[in-house]
This record gives sequence, C-alpha cells and structure tokens, in this order.
Amino acid sequence: MNLSPPPRILLAAAPVSLEPLALAIGSEFATNVAHNIAQAKAELVHSFDLVVCGLYFDDSRMFDLLRHMKAEASTRVIPFLAVKATPGQLSATLLQGVEIACAALGAEKFVELSEWVRLEGQPAAHTRFRNLVTRILAD
Repeated sequence: MNLSPPPRILLAAAPVSLEPLALAIGSEFATNVAHNIAQAKAELVHSFDLVVCGLYFDDSRMFDLLRHMKAEASTRVIPFLAVKATPGQLSATLLQGVEIACAALGAEKFVELSEWVRLEGQPAAHTRFRNLVTRILAD
C-alpha cells in the first residue's frame, strides 16, 4: 500500500485557463492555484514538484514567472511546463517563438493542449497530458 503523498503541482493560470488545465491534470495530483505572479511567488515558498503555467497567466506574464523561478536557487530545480490551454489561433511563427523562448528560459516543454484536444478529443488529450506530467515528475 503506497501512503506517500501525491506530487504537488502549482497551477499558475488565468481564470479562463483554469478549468481546461484542471481537467487535463485530473485528481491524481495535489494542486494549488495562483492567478497572478504575486500569488505564484507566495505559493513557491512551499514545496512543489512541478509548475504548470498557462500561456495567458496574469495577462501573459508566463515568461516573468519562468524567469523568476530559474533565477532563484530555491525554485530553479522545479520543472516548469508551459501550456496553451484555451482555443484560439496563434500564428505558427508566434507559437514557434513561444516554444523557443520556453526552451531558452529553462522550461521543460511548451504544450498546445487546446490543439491536442481539438485533434485527439478531450479524453485522449488529457491522458496524453497526464502521461507527460508523470514523465516530467519521474525525471
């Protein structure tokens, strides 16, 4: 019988992205939510195994949170997963730029969850997302 606590995830998301991200993450992880960068910084004093951050977090301050985390010794080692959770077209060039910036700043990955849902359907996309989260947590 495994009595270890579930992995802790900080979910940094704009209110519009919170539901799609929470549904994708599921209930097998312990999640705390931050809607803005001040809340996220306050939450990060606690121990987290992963930060999942929406592209539109706090008026598109995802990169500010990522930079902050990678600059601080206490949070530098926490994996950061950047996610576009809501539908809406962004140009391929813009999405590529986000992906490149995420990698350059130290994020584990940038995921277009909304596109996965559109192409694969919600159940398959959510399973794929949870599998990715599990792989990141295992590393």
